[in-house]
Formats: sequence, C-alpha cells, structure tokens
Amino acid sequence: MVEVENDTISRLRALSLTYGNKMFPIFVHLLIDTGARKSELLERTWADFDMERRRIRLRDTDTKTGVARVLFFSEATAALIRRLCKHRAPAALVFPGRDSLTPINFRTSWQTLCKDAGCSDLHQHDLRHHRARELLLAGIPIAQAAQIMGHSVQVLEGRYGHLAVDDKQAAAELAWAA
Repeated sequence: MVEVENDTISRLRALSLTYGNKMFPIFVHLLIDTGARKSELLERTWADFDMERRRIRLRDTDTKTGVARVLFFSEATAALIRRLCKHRAPAALVFPGRDSLTPINFRTSWQTLCKDAGCSDLHQHDLRHHRARELLLAGIPIAQAAQIMGHSVQVLEGRYGHLAVDDKQAAAELAWAA
C-alpha cells in the first residue's frame, strides 16, 4: 500500500483537468473524494447520483461486500460535474465506453496522469486507502469510517488500527500536559 501525500492528491486533481476526455477528471475527483473502488464508480448511472446532496447510491449488488451504502463527494466535485456534464440522462452510464453500454477503461489515462504527477507507482486503489486514512486522521471513529468505506470494522482496524492508537497516545500525552 502506497501512502499518498496531500500534495500528490492536489497534483492529481489539477493535472486530471488537462486531459482530453472530460469524464476523466470527474472520475479522478470522485476516486479521491469517495474512496470508492473503481468498479463502484465506473458502473454507475446518473440515476444513482443525487447532485443536490452530493451522494452516490450503491445498492447491495453494486458493492464487493454485498452491503448497500452511500458515497459522498465534495461541493467542488459537484461543481465540476455540473460544469462538464450538462446533460445527465438518468439511465445513462456516467462513464460510458465506446458502445455506451459498458463503462470506459481509464487505465492508459491513469498511467499517464500518474507519470505526469511524478507518482508512477500509484494505483487507483491507493486513493481508497488514502481516504480511509484521512477519515481516521480526522478523528472519525473506526466503526463509522468502516461504514463509509464499505469495510468491516475488523478489516479497517487491521489495516489502520495503528492510526487510532496514535490518536489515543496523542490524547493521553495532551492530558499529561494539562
């Protein structure tokens, strides 16, 4: 697992806007904001999006774990979607491929973006780990972060439990100083 720094996230966001396919920056921004698995984004239709509340609905059949959940995205990403996608037919795929029935594969664009951003060893899934880490560093309890990410508490604790321990130690040290 590659630890992604915030300056790399900023470079990915900015550089993605310079690519020819107008949907690629939306994909990148959603990966960063939501921490979703790439299939959870690529297989979405516009009917799954609630632009007012900045949410994407995933049914139980849409997730790896078989548990329905909601993805949340930022107002900046919502503004990007509104600016780049004027017409959003509910039944249409958000990221259509050539035949409009199957999703596009952004593999080449992703590899080029990472090379241009100076992080060629970065995988799309690393942004999922980044989001989970950011949630926990922001003080979100592991149980709530697990729900947001679509993980079990045990999986999230196994991968990121050390962050919660670090926070607890910092709190203990803060109390000692009082």
